[in-house]
Amino acid sequence: MPESWSSVDLHLDDVAGGRGRALAESIRTAIRSGRLRAGEPMPSSRALAADVGVARGTVTAVYDQLAIEGYLQVTPRGVTRVGGPFLARQPDVSSTKQLTEPPLIDLRPGRPDLTLFPRSAWVAATRSVLRAAPASALDYGHPAGPPTLRNALAAYLGRTRGVVTDPDRLVICNGYGQALFLLATLIREQGGTALGLENPSLPQFARTIRRAGLTPCPIAADADGPVIDGLDAAGLAVTPGQQAILGTATHPKRRAALAALAGDLLVIEDDYNGEFRYDRHPAGALQALNPDHIVYVGTASKSLAPGLRLAWLALPPSLVEPVTAIKADVDRHTATVDCLVLAELIEKGGYDRQIRRARTHYRRRRDRLLAALAGTDAQPWPNSVAAGMHVMLRVPPGRDEDEVLATATRNGLRLLGLHSYAWAEADLDPGIAVGYAAPPEHAFATALDALVRTFTTPGRGPSRRAGSGTSPSTRPAPSPGRSRA
Repeated sequence: MPESWSSVDLHLDDVAGGRGRALAESIRTAIRSGRLRAGEPMPSSRALAADVGVARGTVTAVYDQLAIEGYLQVTPRGVTRVGGPFLARQPDVSSTKQLTEPPLIDLRPGRPDLTLFPRSAWVAATRSVLRAAPASALDYGHPAGPPTLRNALAAYLGRTRGVVTDPDRLVICNGYGQALFLLATLIREQGGTALGLENPSLPQFARTIRRAGLTPCPIAADADGPVIDGLDAAGLAVTPGQQAILGTATHPKRRAALAALAGDLLVIEDDYNGEFRYDRHPAGALQALNPDHIVYVGTASKSLAPGLRLAWLALPPSLVEPVTAIKADVDRHTATVDCLVLAELIEKGGYDRQIRRARTHYRRRRDRLLAALAGTDAQPWPNSVAAGMHVMLRVPPGRDEDEVLATATRNGLRLLGLHSYAWAEADLDPGIAVGYAAPPEHAFATALDALVRTFTTPGRGPSRRAGSGTSPSTRPAPSPGRSRA
């Protein structure tokens, strides 16, 4: 029985009745809509359980129930296949629930593989914390976060990212969005009116800056990093490790210029995926070049899960008190138990193990992606580095972003073009951002096949079949630091 599923993503949703019922209804919907066709093999119970995050026994019970209903069949060899054929169910015009188009495989950037979340380690750490924590730990806490986590993070950040800080200079917050809001609010309270933001970047961060009462000023990005000449703002937020959208790393000379500039304005370093460099050891944090004037922001959204809403600020000494006061006014403090659980993971080595596991997983996916696209017209963005969870691709000659995106949709993919990240007017070449982290394993080969069809110029077939599972150890990806001309 196959251990991976070369079919569509079930897009499991929680519904009343539990995850077993949700899984069963997802499979029924996929069969009735024709996304799963009669005779098609289903994944093994072990593989599907791992992909959707349920117990293997839950999947087995669902398969048994659907076999009774006729949706599935078990062959003499024990392979579970789709039953049928079934007629597609017609929408009930009297009902508010209408059938929708088959869901697309989501390849938008910025989302990790949620099946990698260390559930067992998190549960064990939670039990350990709740056994040891006094009742007072569940009371309102310090706005900067529990000292236990700040102690653990100070040691971890210094060891792994070269951040120069101590526990008293750390403030725990709810994701990078809140960190940016706290800092923008501080700038406004100190008389500033504008904050520089890379363009392209996530448009939501420009909205966050505006909501804090500042004007976001676009900072262009070239092959060497952010272009800061002529910036008229009280601060700037940058991603020097890997430009958040283009994937390029800031040149050492440009890093030095940013560090020198930090004496005149507030420099915010967003180290959103500092642990995920695949070709070599990542450069240390920019903050270490001027720790008394650069704010370092890190997050667990990529390493663990965005739903935890855990991030941290390493602040210059002069900013600790005012930022902590703003945090107290916004929401008093970040959830204490989650903070203590993360501290437990860091102190016991579980967080390091999770980083190594995720880094290996994403590196292999990136290698598979680039190997699959090597026979197409797709080319990685010039000077992009082997890091993060997405690849920015140039639009092939003779095509444009809208046409490529429309082709991707027809091929069952959800992608975003580079210009969707231009929150202000910008002179950008056309590009397509391809995230490779989020799809469940059973849908990844299908996604690669669809990508090859999307980036193959009509009339020209790919040089080899994509998604064939080629091992990156036997067929390495091209050097990520240069464009294939």
